Amino acid sequence: MKAPMRAWFKFSPGRVIAVVGMIAVVSANSGCTEFEDRSTVIDLRMLSIASEPAEVVIDIDLTAPDPIDAIDQSDFVDVTYCALVADPSAARRLSYSYSVCRRNRSFRCDQPDNSGDTAFEFGAGSVNDPEDGPTEVSICATLSPDAKLQALLLEAFEENPASIINGIDLQIQLRIDTLGSTGETIYGRRSGRYAGRFPIDRVANNNPRVDGLEVVRADGSVTQLPRGRCGDIEPLVVSPNEKIEVTPIEPEGLREDYVLVDLEQNRIPITENISYDWFSTAGDWRKNSTGGEKDIADNVPLVRNFWTAPESADGDIQVWITQRDERLGSAWFQSCIRIRP
Repeated sequence: MKAPMRAWFKFSPGRVIAVVGMIAVVSANSGCTEFEDRSTVIDLRMLSIASEPAEVVIDIDLTAPDPIDAIDQSDFVDVTYCALVADPSAARRLSYSYSVCRRNRSFRCDQPDNSGDTAFEFGAGSVNDPEDGPTEVSICATLSPDAKLQALLLEAFEENPASIINGIDLQIQLRIDTLGSTGETIYGRRSGRYAGRFPIDRVANNNPRVDGLEVVRADGSVTQLPRGRCGDIEPLVVSPNEKIEVTPIEPEGLREDYVLVDLEQNRIPITENISYDWFSTAGDWRKNSTGGEKDIADNVPLVRNFWTAPESADGDIQVWITQRDERLGSAWFQSCIRIRP
């Protein structure tokens, strides 16, 4: 099974700036938002959206005469969505709002393909600057299985009953607005999956995780990147232009085994692939992404990466590593590096 397609493109108006895994980021009106490259974060950027749980698995009775009776209502649970947002170019508060709708060609819940599309907001708030606030921000909202959500799922199920086998993917939209004299707006999206329990032993996906990030220094010494924001932790100190090797420490059992079924009810055993995307406010990553699909010889690709420090830096360098699997699981690790001659 292939991992989700990744793309990197721009267009205007309402530019799509980036698609990373299952997350798309759209800049609505910021004027001159540009990226030096995908891994260098210099301005407002949405890096990841994760949900807990990663998917919802529901018992379905396909023999029931009425679709409403086919779904076991007790399997519905709250799903909490949280976003990793970076804004290193300015110190300002952000407001946010989450919406849900059926997937559409516009990729936006507030710009549906037709006026009959159902969409509703399920969470909003405001937070301090992600880097400069007194505490780490929480850009989260919980989607509850109320009547509105169940009506949305029922619409999708009635249109294509077979979609429930591998999962009905609703579109989750996150809008971020900067608060202050220079207003910017970006949009992010990801899928919210509700799947039938096919095969009968199917269980919901777990989000990935790492136990840490191991660093091999230029002199051969080994340490770890500390977890946390710049200002909240003691950063890793490196020399100008030093190249370090960074490897995610993956816990045992990270790559879950699971089974899908096709329309003929054939079982398809799969082992998860795990991908990593690498970001920082300065310095150079050798690769934008590591990990991912196995090669033709069934070898798991290397997940390590190499980062080269700049000659100097204006303040500490923020580092983000995002992690994902092909079943909508997501997680991230945030750290800090300081240049010292």
